[in-house]
Amino acid sequence: MTVPIDFDNHIIGGEINRRGDPVGGHSTLTPTVRISNDLGVTSNGVRKNNIEIFNSRTNQWLPKRYINTMFPEWWTGNRIKVENDTAYKLRTQHPTNQSK
Repeated sequence: MTVPIDFDNHIIGGEINRRGDPVGGHSTLTPTVRISNDLGVTSNGVRKNNIEIFNSRTNQWLPKRYINTMFPEWWTGNRIKVENDTAYKLRTQHPTNQSK
C-alpha cells in the first residue's frame, strides 16, 4: 500500500481523534460504524449517510458532524484498499493548488 492513511482504523472502522471527534468510518464492515440516517446512493454506488462511530473509551456512539460518504456495501476491505491505492498512484496535482 502506498496511500499514507490507516485504512483499518480510519477509513473502514472509524476512529475518535485527539479532540474526541468521530472521524473516518467510510464503510459498515465493522461493528464500530453505524448508519443513523440514509441519504441515498449515487449512480456510481457511493452512499451518503449520517453515521455514528463507537467510542470504546466511553462506551457511547458519537454522531459524525458532517455527511459521510461510504464505499459500496458490497466492497470488501481489501477492495477498498486496492481501489484507493490505485487512485492514489494515478493521482495528478491540481493545476492551481498543489495541496489538492
